[in-house]
Formats: sequence, structure tokens, C-alpha cells
Amino acid sequence: MYEVWSAGDLTKVEEIPKKYEFDHDEIRDFIRDIGISLGFEAETEKTIGHGARVDVIWRAKIANLGVVTYVFEVHKSGSIDSFVLNLQKAIRNPTVQKVIAVS
Repeated sequence: MYEVWSAGDLTKVEEIPKKYEFDHDEIRDFIRDIGISLGFEAETEKTIGHGARVDVIWRAKIANLGVVTYVFEVHKSGSIDSFVLNLQKAIRNPTVQKVIAVS
């Protein structure tokens, strides 16, 4: 998705190497920027619930119905258990509609 977005044209997309090393903060910021361009209020490194600090959230206020929140967690290395546990804590927030794991 990033390669297509950055190229802007499908004819310019080159083959992605099989072992692609990415920078955690760079991907986090790209996700935030995509959310902003889609019209969401996007923030990085946000505490969404008790003990749940996630990489990116997208929020949208829907008239008088409340707030819809999408949570993104970028995983490059480290414990997969704490990664999943963090997403489980985030989903307990009643405004969170979806949690998305990016690896």
C-alpha cells in the first residue's frame, strides 16, 4: 500500500524486496498522514485505555452519536505477547471500532 501511495502511479511501482526493513516511526507517521488525508483526527503515541499506549489512532466525530476510533499498532521487533495484549487493552475502550496490527 505504501509503495503505491508513494509512487502515485501503478506503472511506477517497483517490485518490493522480499526482506524489507522498515523504520517503526516512519511507518507510524505514514499511517497518521493517511488518516489525516482521509479526514480523521489522527494522533501518534496515544494512551487509549488503562495500560494501552498505541502507535496511531484515527478519530471521527459522528454528529451527536459520539466518537468512532480506529487503533493502529506497528510491530517491528520485540515481544508479540505484549503487542497483542496492548491491542486487547485498547479494544476495551467503547469508542474503539477496530484495532489494526501492522507488521
